[in-house]
Order: sequence, then structure tokens, then C-alpha cells
Amino acid sequence: MIYESSGINSRFDKVIGAFSSATRRNIILQLFEEDMTVNQIADKNKITKQAASKQKNILARSGIIKERKSGRELYCSINPQALIIIKDYVNQLESFWEKRLHKLKDLVEQQ
Repeated sequence: MIYESSGINSRFDKVIGAFSSATRRNIILQLFEEDMTVNQIADKNKITKQAASKQKNILARSGIIKERKSGRELYCSINPQALIIIKDYVNQLESFWEKRLHKLKDLVEQQ
């Protein structure tokens, strides 16, 4: 099994938790397009800088984004490696349901 929960602090839980907010999901999509500062995140999402910083910190703790300093600015960028855990989990679910549907199909065809 690919996913085993080790409680609220598991890497998977942090990544999934980061996706629980529509604002964070928007930020993730925006960071796929370009690296941004907290000010840019705030402007693009029409939220305060404090709220943008809070969302950025949640994404950073989950590992979904990386931060790099350039001069006085702190830039956020997406860390696609962190999203592999979601892809693996979805693939595991897909495999489960394909097997179940195949068994159901076989049962229906037998009747």
C-alpha cells in the first residue's frame, strides 16, 4: 500500500490539508504559471498580505511550495515533487476501483 497514515503530522495529511482551502488551491495553480512574492499572491487573490503570508506558510510547511530569497524579496515557487504523493494515492484508488468494477462486470456477465 502506498499510503499509510501516521497521524495528523504525516506528509500526506499536510499536503491534502493544504488543498482544503480554495485560496490555497488558487495559489498553487498560480505558482505553476510563475514564481510570486507574498505581495503578488495577496494582489492576485484579493487578500491581505497577512492572509497571503498565512496561506504561504501552510503551503510551505506541506512542502508544496519552496521559498527562495532574491535581494530583499522572498519568492515562492511550486515544488512538483511534493504533489507526487497525491498522484500515487489517486493511482492506488483508481486501481482499487478498476478491480472492483471488473469483478462486478464479471458477476453481471455470469447471470
